[in-house]
Amino acid sequence: MKSFLSPIVNLGILTTSCAAFTVAFSPTTTRTTTTATTRRATPFSFSSSSSTTQLQAAKKEIVILGGGFGGLNAALTLSSLLDPAFKDDDSQHEKPTITIIDKKERFVFLPLLYELCMGDADINEVAPTYESLLKDTGIQFRQASVQGIDKDDHTVYLDCSGSDSGSNTGDSNTGDSNTDKNKIQYDSLIVATGAEVNLERIPGAVSLALPFYSIENCLELRKRLTLLDSLSLANDIDMQKQPMEVVVVGGGYSGVELALNLSERLKQSVGKDNVKVTLVHRGKQVLEYAMEHNRKMGLDRLHKSGVEIMTECSVVEVLPADTD
Repeated sequence: MKSFLSPIVNLGILTTSCAAFTVAFSPTTTRTTTTATTRRATPFSFSSSSSTTQLQAAKKEIVILGGGFGGLNAALTLSSLLDPAFKDDDSQHEKPTITIIDKKERFVFLPLLYELCMGDADINEVAPTYESLLKDTGIQFRQASVQGIDKDDHTVYLDCSGSDSGSNTGDSNTGDSNTDKNKIQYDSLIVATGAEVNLERIPGAVSLALPFYSIENCLELRKRLTLLDSLSLANDIDMQKQPMEVVVVGGGYSGVELALNLSERLKQSVGKDNVKVTLVHRGKQVLEYAMEHNRKMGLDRLHKSGVEIMTECSVVEVLPADTD
């Protein structure tokens, strides 16, 4: 399989879902706005005119909750801004420690998740570990779930069960104040927890729809595609006679690429006359945040592949394929 579009220019996180060859929908998501909290003592300040940082106290701790696009970019940008400031600082101040906290071991590059599903990419290309991403950056990483935030005590409480979060990645030492695995203290806190998939708001979605949002979702879909391939190779007559309808909901880069690749692959496995792929999108047009050239190319490919496009539609219920 291959990419049908030009190089990706929009790296926004897009939630796309694909069913197990019956029906699918784009899960309702709840997005948390990125916020920052600092101690009343104002631990450090930025000077926009000189692009330098003046530290007004001892070494500080910056904690970022969430390792998605927003959290990772915030950590890397802050680190790059602080590096020259502290190199030029004649005082004895130390560069603040930056720590990312995420419950997953890997950063998932969602726009290319379909490549892992189709076997065109290695897991380390689509979902590298935070340890590899943050190597030589000095940025710390803890794999843990957040249980609560004590704003008065400037402490984040963590659940580290099931993760090897006792050892931090990165080059910096987090200091004696943060040696407790189940909590971390901060001077500045950035909340970038992103989107949360919620299947329960649409009847039937939990039992019938397969989200396409994580490594686990991707591997589950790939397993089902592999099963179809094996049945096809075995010349399963019943399968070849059975019409197959796939609905992909979410018309961003991930949804368009997934619909195109599924259409091509299933037509090879099942037969082009037995496969129907429909792309459903809530907006006025698919790839609505893409450049005009990319949008036109994507639409042309969808039409040529026979993918049906439904725009300005929302999913209200998911039913079994044999339900009238």
